[in-house]
Parts: sequence; C-alpha cells; structure tokens
Amino acid sequence: MIACGKPGIVSGSDEDVECGGTVDSSFDAPKTIESKDIVKLSLDCYIYGYYGSDDGGNYDFTLTKNDDGSAHLAVSGVFDAEDDVAPDVPASAQAIIDKYGLVKKNGTDSYTAGLPPEFQPMHMSVEYASGEKLYFCENNDPDSEWTSEYLKLFKDALIAAGHDELLPPPEEREITRCHIEFNYEGLNYEYAELIVGTDNEVEIDESDKSTYEVKYFRYVWDLATNEEVSDEIIDLPDGVYEGIQEIVEAQDLQKYDNRRIKPFDFHSAEDDYFSLYIEYASGRRLEFFERGSGTVEKYAAVREALTEYLDPFFESGN
Repeated sequence: MIACGKPGIVSGSDEDVECGGTVDSSFDAPKTIESKDIVKLSLDCYIYGYYGSDDGGNYDFTLTKNDDGSAHLAVSGVFDAEDDVAPDVPASAQAIIDKYGLVKKNGTDSYTAGLPPEFQPMHMSVEYASGEKLYFCENNDPDSEWTSEYLKLFKDALIAAGHDELLPPPEEREITRCHIEFNYEGLNYEYAELIVGTDNEVEIDESDKSTYEVKYFRYVWDLATNEEVSDEIIDLPDGVYEGIQEIVEAQDLQKYDNRRIKPFDFHSAEDDYFSLYIEYASGRRLEFFERGSGTVEKYAAVREALTEYLDPFFESGN
C-alpha cells in the first residue's frame, strides 16, 4: 500500500488504495496566513530537473530560522548538504509561497495511490513565528515551477555558503557560443557570433585559428516595412560570454530549455517569439524557441538583461 507517510493520513479501504483509489484526509485550514516570518519549512518532493542536468530525483528540504535570526538549511536526496545560510533565505522562501499562492492549498491532504514514483505524494509544511501553520499533501508534479524555484533557491544558498561541490564542472558553465533572436515592438533583433576569414584565398578551418577572426554582430530588421534598420559588426568583446553566463545563471534560463531551435529565416510581424542557442565548452547545449501570445511578457526580464549588457559594446564600437 502506498501512503502519504504521515500518521492517520490513509482513509478508505486497503483495496481502494492499492487499486489507485484516492486517499483524502483533507481538513479545514485557513486559506490566508498573516505572518511572513517563517521559522521552519519542510518540503519533500520529486523534481525532474532541467534537461541535461543531474538534478532530477527525490528531495527533502528543511529550512529553520534560529532565535538569533540566522538560518540553517539541510538537503537530502539527490545530494546531501547542510549548513548555515544567509539570513534572508527564509524571506525568499516565503516569496515563493506568495508568488504561487501556496497558502490556498492549506489543509489539502489528498493523493492517488499507485502512481509512478515521481507522481507519488509530496508534502509541504511551514511554521510561522505567529504560530500559524501551512500544511498540504498532494500528488507530486515533477515539472512544477515552484518546487524547481525552491531547488534553485536552496542550492544557490548552499553554494553561497561554500558548498562548491554543488557547482557544475567549469566546462559545463563556460559558454563558447551564443545566438539570441527575438521580436519586440515591431522589430526583429539578432545577436550572434560571426566567423570571418583572414584571407580570401584561404578556406576557413575552425581547427586553425590563423584562418579566421571571430566577430560579433547585432542585426535589426523592421518587420512592418521589411527593411534593414541596422547591421553592425564588432570584434568579439573580451569576456562577453562570461557576462552572458552570469545572466543565464542569474535568470535560471536552463528551465526554458525545450530543445527547439528557431526555424531558418523565420521572420514574421504577426509572431512574438524569443530564441536562445548556447554552446558550452563541454559540448552541452541550451536551446529554446517559443512563439505566440505572451512571449514578450514571459521573456521581458531576459531580453532586458541581455540587451542592456550587449548593446553598450556596439555603442562604444567595442
């Protein structure tokens, strides 16, 4: 029999449970919590992890806030680590609760028995300084955005506390090529690397750096008039990919990886879209292409961070 793992949670007959029946022990609980001051948070769940990562699997997170205002975090499952973390981590954990309206789940205690491991019951419980409590148990969603945000928050907190073993190998983080393209306010923008031969009579050989130079270009096209607005080429700026790497990691762009690339010569004034292609030193790739209503808003922060970083290189002529 598959159960939630909490005392008194199983209701109904064993036959119902074993045959995939729903076990429901939900109870009345407040759907609003006034306090934002977390003193303890526990979460156990299964998270798929991002494409190409080793993060997928079961996790058990426990975050506690001590009387002196310090915070302590313990993680077990895919990796095991425990340490004091920055005192603002509980506030960041509360921000995720607010962002996804998790308090509305308070008192939910229902799951379906017999599902595959990644969909079996997950639990979250939170205790507040006010004495208020949040608790729910439900079928796990391994693709859940909010559990993925907790994984990133807690993993980053432990890395900041000195757990460098949780960082990917350097070659998994080092960007060697990046192509960005999107539509915005009637214009198509493209930022990419460009390889230019050093001698017209010598064929470019990417294994021989003496045969080519690496440039970087920004191309802007007016979708309404179907005319070029600008086409600028500069020397590849020193350290440009290190800066892009910081943005990719800060914005957690790995979560958007859908292994789709922009169709060749795709330009349409009717379509909002955002496309990103990145190659790493290890050979790993991050690539996603998304189009349609809401795309501009979804990728606004990403677009602004990348353009604010890249545009000055062109304005200064590198």
